[in-house]
Amino acid sequence: MATREEVTREKEDKGVAANEEEDDEHDSKERVLQRYFLQEWKLVKSLLDDIVSNGRVSDPTSVHKIRSIMDKYQEQGQLLEPYLESMVSPLMFIIRSKTVELGINSDEILQIIKPISIIIYSLVTVSGYKSVIKFFPHQVSDLEIAVFSPGKMPQHIIRHVIAARNIANSIGSTGEDELAPLVLRIIGFSKDYLSNAGPMRTMAGLVFSKLLTRPDMPKALASFIEWTHEVLSSSVDDVVSHFQSIGAVEALAAIFKAGSRKVLVDVVPTIWNDVSLLIKSGTAARSPLLRKHLVKLTQRIGLTCLPHRSPTWRYVGRTSSLGENISLNASNKNDQLNHGLVLENSKSEENSNCPQDEDLDVPDILEEIIEVLLSGLRDTDTVVRWSAAKGIGRVTSRLTSVLSEEVLSSVLELFTPGEGDGSWHGGCLALAELARRGLLLPTSLSKVVPVVVKALHYDVRRGPHSVGSHVRDAAAYVCWAFGRAYYHTDMRNVLDQLAPDLLSVACYDREVNCRRAAAAAFQENVGRQGNYPHGIDIVNTADYFSLSSRVNSYIHVAVCIVQYEGYLHPFVDELLHNKICHWIKRKKFLVCSAIEKARLYRGKGGEIMRAAVSRFIECISFSQLPLPEKVKRSLIDTLNENLRHPNSQIQTAAVKALKHFVQAYLVATDNKGAIDITLKYLQLLDDSNVAARRGSAMALGVLSYKLLVNHWRDVILKLCSSCAIEDNPEDRDAEHGQEKILISILERMTCLFHLIKNDVMVSLFKALDDYSVDNRGDVGSWVREAAMEGLEKCTYILCKRGSTNYTTKPDMLESVSKLPNSNVDEENQMCPFFDINIATNLWGGSQSKL
Repeated sequence: MATREEVTREKEDKGVAANEEEDDEHDSKERVLQRYFLQEWKLVKSLLDDIVSNGRVSDPTSVHKIRSIMDKYQEQGQLLEPYLESMVSPLMFIIRSKTVELGINSDEILQIIKPISIIIYSLVTVSGYKSVIKFFPHQVSDLEIAVFSPGKMPQHIIRHVIAARNIANSIGSTGEDELAPLVLRIIGFSKDYLSNAGPMRTMAGLVFSKLLTRPDMPKALASFIEWTHEVLSSSVDDVVSHFQSIGAVEALAAIFKAGSRKVLVDVVPTIWNDVSLLIKSGTAARSPLLRKHLVKLTQRIGLTCLPHRSPTWRYVGRTSSLGENISLNASNKNDQLNHGLVLENSKSEENSNCPQDEDLDVPDILEEIIEVLLSGLRDTDTVVRWSAAKGIGRVTSRLTSVLSEEVLSSVLELFTPGEGDGSWHGGCLALAELARRGLLLPTSLSKVVPVVVKALHYDVRRGPHSVGSHVRDAAAYVCWAFGRAYYHTDMRNVLDQLAPDLLSVACYDREVNCRRAAAAAFQENVGRQGNYPHGIDIVNTADYFSLSSRVNSYIHVAVCIVQYEGYLHPFVDELLHNKICHWIKRKKFLVCSAIEKARLYRGKGGEIMRAAVSRFIECISFSQLPLPEKVKRSLIDTLNENLRHPNSQIQTAAVKALKHFVQAYLVATDNKGAIDITLKYLQLLDDSNVAARRGSAMALGVLSYKLLVNHWRDVILKLCSSCAIEDNPEDRDAEHGQEKILISILERMTCLFHLIKNDVMVSLFKALDDYSVDNRGDVGSWVREAAMEGLEKCTYILCKRGSTNYTTKPDMLESVSKLPNSNVDEENQMCPFFDINIATNLWGGSQSKL
């Protein structure tokens, strides 16, 4: 019994292991990383336990091991949060206890703190200081130790974080006119680090935001504002002063973010004068980082000038749950009535609140602030445009509906043809921010959507390259924001307009990030807007991985999408108007392959497309454009497919194109595939498909003499046998026209007199007996008519041969005589080819058919 239990356990363990391996293949990235971190956690935990047990880092390599593990999670920092407390708290306890035990100024304490600080700093870089700071000590004694402790980075990073953690509740003032020594110490070293080029500058600004926004620090705030005024108005232009200006602006932005409006509104005029002058200076023009922080400070000054309010005119999307959906299905009529009442009530509330919106007191400097933010949307650097777009959204959220419409109009002016790619990109970011915050009302979508569609296809050539990928990516982000912001009833018509353009970008854009961004936007809209036709099928086809390859996107993904209604014509327009005339040569060939592979011949307009493609190939052959062998093979395959089509007009267009294509690319270049193509058409004469037999016969009729001369007997005899009347009437093809094709070939090879007399004319005489009838009537008359025309031409050939002044072309005679199984010498003997028997049959057959 025990043996059976052991076997059962082994099977269960193997099954669990197999399931885990399968999960690794199919699970999400987050779950896989979390599972792997659980495995790495054992190593990290053992290293931390060793550090805690020894009270220091005994093995320097353990620090490197921990950092290398943490660096893997730079993009997934949330996976570390469940383990932060068990990692940070013991390390901070060592720093605190050893500092108290050994003293601040001892040399040994630096050797202990430095490696531990490196580990904590790596956690801060992965998870962010806000997640790590929660597990730092917050006693007053700990603050004093951190402030007065010596050391260098990253120990100072930890010191600033501890200071920011404890300032809010730990500092007390000694009086109204005096600052505590602890405060002076914090302000002193934080000012020094504002000129640092590393992360300590950001931490110093964080400390100032926590310290100077306290209610008991008005004097310290006024003193700091005076100091920043001196820094920002300084005329010194060196590296130190440059980073000091960046640090001062960054600190002011942090202060305006954390401080209350009551405390900061009095210092706005002074700071705004410095900011408005600095943002126009050459120093700001040379530094994108400085412009970014100036724009950030500008938007926060604007937020301080405006009272905090939740606008009643703001659009609020509805969230649905399973219970609501069930209740909607259960009582559809009542809900429709209630929905109408809700809309009427909301409109009445909006109208009643409009007068209150107009009572907003707008400061004079607000127009200048919005102008700076709009200028930031035109900036040459993305970080500045992104900060300006956020500022536009935040400031607009505190304006009235009338002022918000003016802001939207100013943003839409960025999409004029005269603006550069930076303006288009910044405008898209601003529209996305307005949509996300409910500040872009559905009534304004009619003005916004056409602009977004243009941005989705923005591509401007600049010398040997083009710009616009960032604009197309941002336009896809706008569409993504639409899907998250609006209710499906408001987005139904908008999605119908955006879907074809989004999917054409997802399939045909040359940048992989733009293809994936457009597909993600479409997926977001399909998921949130409800029942969109074929939405799930398209999302499954155009996924993250299938769009990674440009060739796969053109050849396979686009082919699947155009099968659905509403996408064929937009995709064709994109290929013909934007892609086939692209300056990148490789992309032109890719478009040609896409047109063929996509078989844009399906559905409505497919037959017209087939004829147009054949005409296009005919024009290429006329021009004799140089083509790679791969493209030649692709084009001949397209013509062969059109030759098999049952529509006679398509077959005729393909035959015309084939005639010139063969002469330009097969005969003129002595291509080896020329012989193969003749044999292929001969084999297709026995195909069960009537259209294939007809097309191959028509193709043989336009092949040049050089291609036919090597297989002249097989071609003629095969066509003669094809002229025979089938026993089964349903197998007969009155439109085949082998008789005409046979004669067209004989006109190019007029030296085969015996073959004409003994085989061709016999087949034509038999064709005179074709009296096939179908729903179109006497279709056999077409065959009889073609046979009589063929007999007429054969008679002329034979009679001409019997005349005394007839001479055969030497080159033709020589080429045919060299072939095996040729009896040209016998045929050249002077014998009456057109004898009395042929004349009798011809006269009698013609009279009977009349």
